[in-house]
Amino acid sequence: MNPGPIETGRSSNPKEQPPLRRKVLFCSGAVLLSLLSGLVLFELATQLLVRTGLLMSSRPWASQDRRYVDHQEFGLWRRANTIFRHPTLKVDYRTNSVGARDRERTEMAASRRIVVLGDSFVEGWNLPTEKRLTNLLENSTGLEHLNFAMGHFGPYQSYLVYRELGKRYTHDHVLIGVLPINDFIDLDYEQARHAVWYPYRPYLLGQYPDLRRFDHREGKIKNFLRSHSYGYNALAHGYLHLRADTFDPYARPLRNEKGLVQSFFHEFNEQQFLWLRYSLELLVTAADGKQVVVFLIPAQQDFLRHHQSGEGPLYARLSELGATQGFQVINLLPRMLRALPRGQAPWEAYYFRDDYHWNARANAVAAKILQRELRETIYHLPEAGLSTPTSNRPQSADKRDLPRDQNHGNKDLNENFSPD
Repeated sequence: MNPGPIETGRSSNPKEQPPLRRKVLFCSGAVLLSLLSGLVLFELATQLLVRTGLLMSSRPWASQDRRYVDHQEFGLWRRANTIFRHPTLKVDYRTNSVGARDRERTEMAASRRIVVLGDSFVEGWNLPTEKRLTNLLENSTGLEHLNFAMGHFGPYQSYLVYRELGKRYTHDHVLIGVLPINDFIDLDYEQARHAVWYPYRPYLLGQYPDLRRFDHREGKIKNFLRSHSYGYNALAHGYLHLRADTFDPYARPLRNEKGLVQSFFHEFNEQQFLWLRYSLELLVTAADGKQVVVFLIPAQQDFLRHHQSGEGPLYARLSELGATQGFQVINLLPRMLRALPRGQAPWEAYYFRDDYHWNARANAVAAKILQRELRETIYHLPEAGLSTPTSNRPQSADKRDLPRDQNHGNKDLNENFSPD
């Protein structure tokens, strides 16, 4: 008896069996499609969270192209004759014909003028121009203060801006703000190159005094992702947060091994100081005999460390250097402490509640300090005439037009003011 064919569960016809290659392609395609779908969903979700402010991360650079342009000399600069609003700020930025956040200036002027350099603190981050340091000084002294400051710029970039732009304009004095908590990192290629906001910028490499310029440029793939992907920028910021002790001075552990609050007024290495020294020496040489004044800008933690340890070595070392190289140094930290309103801590009185930048009060206090310290050498104002009005000055930002969240109740800015 013939039992007939036996059912084995497999086709007896080889042509009916799907080839192994087809199976591999099908599985690979399914995995790839799943990955692509997941990446698209992650990108869309990240974009939504960033745009609504629920996730703190930088936006793709391509979405900011109309605000900034690559610059061959100092890395990045603003577009000229543009009005824009930073995604995280509440004020409009207006640039002049050379891309500075300033009103239009003539290159030639018969009167004395001052060129001012620095980073976002001097630029007037999150403030209308009439409430920032340079405009307050211009208003109260009658001397033009040409503001060439730019956010994220270190002292070497400030020198390059002065060399390429500032020197075009007739002027008699140069002011440069140095923010130790940022600037020592901005000068350090090994640390600053990891930051997502530095796609290209110049650095100094080598041993002092034989330093050479090195232009950092990020890779093409990284540049494309950073320029177009919300998800990539969010992951990059997450990585930097995990490595904050290395890359981000504002997120570093608050205290060192001795239990003291970390501050670059106290803790900087010799190489970092030499980079700063070299940058300032270049600036003094480029100024060609014009008076150069360096003013030190404190961050919140610098006030805490000052309370613990007093004045750090940075001011003394820069003052000693200035005595030999021909520039003046003004330390704003102790003077701003003495100018505090009664019952307020520095981080309450001088900084935005949701940001580490100076608010309008801090700019006003710093302007009064600089005006008083330079009254004989630059401003030539009598002691009692620090606020003498002039006929051609722009409108001042006084206590009446300071928003309450920036002036903390609109208390008189002169209350307890004693910078001397």
